[in-house]
Amino acid sequence: TINHDFGFAQLVSLTSRRIAKGLNRFDSDNTPLTIVHFNTPQDVKTWTQELQLLAPTDSTVDWTLGAFYFDNKAAYDPARLIGAPFGGELDIFGKQHTKSASLYGQATMKVLESTAVTVGLRYTDEKQDLTQAVGPPGGMAPIPGDSNKFNKLTWRLAVNQSFTDHVRGYVSYNRGIKSGGFDLLGPGAPPYKPEILDAYEIGMKSELLDQRIRLNLAAYYYDYQDIQVSSNPQGTIVTNNAASAEVKGLEAELEFAVTSQLRIYAGANLMEGEYGDYPNPTIFPPSPFDPPVTLANADGQDMVRSPKFTGNVSINYSLPSAVGTFDLATSAFHSSKFYWDVDNRLDSPAYTIYGASVTWHSIDDKLDVKLWGDNLTDKAYLITGVPNGNGDSLQFAAPRTYGVTLGVHF
Repeated sequence: TINHDFGFAQLVSLTSRRIAKGLNRFDSDNTPLTIVHFNTPQDVKTWTQELQLLAPTDSTVDWTLGAFYFDNKAAYDPARLIGAPFGGELDIFGKQHTKSASLYGQATMKVLESTAVTVGLRYTDEKQDLTQAVGPPGGMAPIPGDSNKFNKLTWRLAVNQSFTDHVRGYVSYNRGIKSGGFDLLGPGAPPYKPEILDAYEIGMKSELLDQRIRLNLAAYYYDYQDIQVSSNPQGTIVTNNAASAEVKGLEAELEFAVTSQLRIYAGANLMEGEYGDYPNPTIFPPSPFDPPVTLANADGQDMVRSPKFTGNVSINYSLPSAVGTFDLATSAFHSSKFYWDVDNRLDSPAYTIYGASVTWHSIDDKLDVKLWGDNLTDKAYLITGVPNGNGDSLQFAAPRTYGVTLGVHF
């Protein structure tokens, strides 16, 4: 990071180089038998360079100008797929070289004493080149590469209104993109498109009752175009685009300092997410021995991982003593039912989990000991559900877990 003060503006230069290598191994059939598994050596090299020009601290307009460059090479070198669906063993070499350049600017200024307006624009130009080869071990042959290009203008518009010193409202409209690309383990597959999101939000942030209560409320609407949806035909990941989807929701956050020792935190989110036009989605039966299932269009189906309600509450009590301070905490989290797949077959039932802890802090705050427990009722619930061509793959969250954490602060 390099900083330079020109007086009229502050220049910031951020340069990054990252190299990552690793080997992932997956047992895709999730049985004791060696039916389908993968060895995927990964090789990723990334350069990024960003330049920012920032307004001086005494400027009446808070503005930022910037440029960003991203150069990334990501490869399986090669991945080995092992199992009957691949004729024994199959090697796939896939490398995606992404070059992306962006220019952006944003400014916030007061139009009235209590009203501020923010306007931001970003232009992104990106190209992805694919190199691939496939074949048995020692006999891979190159197949035609491919390219994927796009350029997009995205933006942010927001109005912030201060009603009092401790109550503020806002309205915002943001357009963002999620880059497209290639599935490196799907030789010959076409690229998937960038995902576009138009996000609308209206809300309030407030501090009430002599700032003992912090209450934030928001209503939001997300309109997706070409939303990216991943599936696992034979354990490998394939991504395609649903034409549209939308999410509507309400959320609330509360922090209440009941006394100087007792604090209550709570949050809730009501959400409804549905696919719009999504012809011929990839779906799978519960077992590879079941007949194929087709769905002409997923229009109206619930979006994956979209519970209609989530809520949490925690209570913290601080108890001073002659030997130090004891912090007592308890928490609960609830999620309603949601689905892991587009056709809404594989669900995650509603669940509630509880946690608690007791922490002792020494008088000089240099030592602490924490006794804690998570998932105290030993609830069995899923953290991953993946339908695929080999059957459903399910991963459960940790069961009841407890322990002691010791802390030393220098």
